[in-house]
Amino acid sequence: MGWLTGVLFQLIHKVDRTNTFSYFAGGFLAAFLNTLFFMGTLVLLFWNTDYIQGLNQTFGNVNPLVFVVLFIGVNGALEMPASCVAGGIVSKALSKAVHKKRA
Repeated sequence: MGWLTGVLFQLIHKVDRTNTFSYFAGGFLAAFLNTLFFMGTLVLLFWNTDYIQGLNQTFGNVNPLVFVVLFIGVNGALEMPASCVAGGIVSKALSKAVHKKRA
């Protein structure tokens, strides 16, 4: 997740004319990819376990995709924008501080 976020950040940073958007995109991508990989692994490896099927019953025995959307719910809706804003601000500030020290 971290490596892929870094690769995508570098690709976006190369075409980012503002040199700011890529930091916020990196923050969003980190939260998005972490959630995607976690939920993908959870469903692929543990879908047929009693615990996950018990959770699925509380959602009305839905298919795996709907389960993931319902399970992420409010957390994903809040985590990704928060990570975008906080990650973008911190990353941009650290980048400026590191490049200022080198100069």
